[in-house]
Amino acid sequence: MPKDLAHLNAAHDAEALMKAMKGLGTNDTVLIDIFTTRPRKHLQEVKKTFKSAYGKSLEDWIKGDCSGNFEKILLDLCEERTELKCQYLHRATAGIGTDEEILVEILGPASDEEIRKLNETYKGLYKTDLTSLIKSEVSGDFLRVMVEHLKAARAPEGDVDDSRAHSDSEALYAAGEGKFGTNEAVFVEILTRRSRAHIQRICRHYEQKTGHTLEKAIEKETSGDFRNILIALVSPEAEYHARLFEQAMGGAGTNDAKLIRLLTTLTKAQLKAVNEVYTKKHGKTLITAIKGETSGSYEKVAVGLIPSIVE
Repeated sequence: MPKDLAHLNAAHDAEALMKAMKGLGTNDTVLIDIFTTRPRKHLQEVKKTFKSAYGKSLEDWIKGDCSGNFEKILLDLCEERTELKCQYLHRATAGIGTDEEILVEILGPASDEEIRKLNETYKGLYKTDLTSLIKSEVSGDFLRVMVEHLKAARAPEGDVDDSRAHSDSEALYAAGEGKFGTNEAVFVEILTRRSRAHIQRICRHYEQKTGHTLEKAIEKETSGDFRNILIALVSPEAEYHARLFEQAMGGAGTNDAKLIRLLTTLTKAQLKAVNEVYTKKHGKTLITAIKGETSGSYEKVAVGLIPSIVE
C-alpha cells in the first residue's frame, strides 16, 4: 500500500474501473491493481463515485464482467471490513442449519473493541444483536462460552499478574485433566474474562506444569464447536489465523471459500503477521503457498493482498 495516500482519487479509480470493464473483454490488470493497492476506506469512496457517475453499482459491473473466485474475492473487497464480517455471520445463520465454523473463526479471535463494533454494525444491518442471534442458533457449552465472550468484558490489556496467571493455570488443570470429567464453567469463566496477554501467561504456566500445551489439554478434554471456540480463545491471533490458512490449503483441493474469507476480512497488518508465522512454521511464505493453490487473476488478487515480510 502506498505510504502517501493523499494522491488517491476516487473519481480517477472509478473511471479506470469502468474503462477496464466496458466493451468486449475485461482488463483484469486494472482491477487487480486497484483492489490490492487501495485502502478499504478508499474503495468505499470509489464505490459511491462509480454509482453516481455511471448509474449502476460497481458490484453489478463486476458480476457482469468477472466470474468464479476472481469475482467472489472482488465482491468481498467492495465491502467495508466490519460489514463484510457481519454479512458472513448473517449467511452462516440464515436458513436451515448453522455454519458454526464461520461463527468461531470470525468471533473467536475478536477483541472486546471489535466485538462491540461488530455488534453495533450487525444491529444496524439486521435489526438484532449478536447475542440474540447466537442464542437462536446454538446450544449447550458452545452457547454458554459464546454468550460470555460476546459480553466483551475482558480485563484490560496491560501488565499481567503472574501469580494470578499461575492460579488460573492450576484452576484449569483441576477443572480438566486433573479430574474425571470436565468442569466447563471454569474454562468459560477464565477464557472469556482474562486479557489475551494474561491467557498467554496462563498457557506458559500450564505447559511448565504438564509438559504439554493448554491447547492440547483442550483438545483432549473437550470436543466439537466448544473445543474449537476455546482453541480460538487461547491461541495467539496470528498463529490462529495461520492455522486457518493451513486448513484452507491442506489436503486434497483448496477451500477457496475459507481462503477468500480470510484474505478479505483480515487487515493488512494481520495478514503480514500471519505471513511471518506461516513462514517460520513451513519454511515458505504464505504468498508461495497461495501461488501453489490458486491461478489466474484470482491468484494475482490473493497474492497482492498479502504484504511481504521483507521491507
